[in-house]
Amino acid sequence: MAEMRFDTTRSDEQRRRMQKCKDEGMCYLCERIARKEHIVKQNRHWYIIKNDFPYEGTVHHYLIIPKRHIVNLDDLNSREESWFFNIHWWLKRELGVTGFSMFVRSGDMQYTHASLDHVHFQFIVGTKKKTGSEKIKVTLGYKEKPR
Repeated sequence: MAEMRFDTTRSDEQRRRMQKCKDEGMCYLCERIARKEHIVKQNRHWYIIKNDFPYEGTVHHYLIIPKRHIVNLDDLNSREESWFFNIHWWLKRELGVTGFSMFVRSGDMQYTHASLDHVHFQFIVGTKKKTGSEKIKVTLGYKEKPR
């Protein structure tokens, strides 16, 4: 069964859905994919789904998820790696964006702030920087507090 952390979730609804999956012995992302929930696009090795719990301030927030349940990015095979670029290019073109941020959650969740141990890329688009705009904040890991 997939490992999940509830202290990194962003809403009560996200925790509720994840708990339901945990009780049923399923990975949250695998369960969503199995139900074909919110799949925007897929290819031989990847799915794109809209994030139900986007980071505050995002204009677009999608997850790019391997079809195969893997925990570490290093476990992708060469076919999965090459098909990843195909699907992320499709999303960029489909949204018509000229800039985006992307990061991956991979490996030991104690270091990544991930809420589940299924590799997934976060594809995020904010607004153009202008006077008065704020940064989109996301936790990517942890650092020691200064003494």
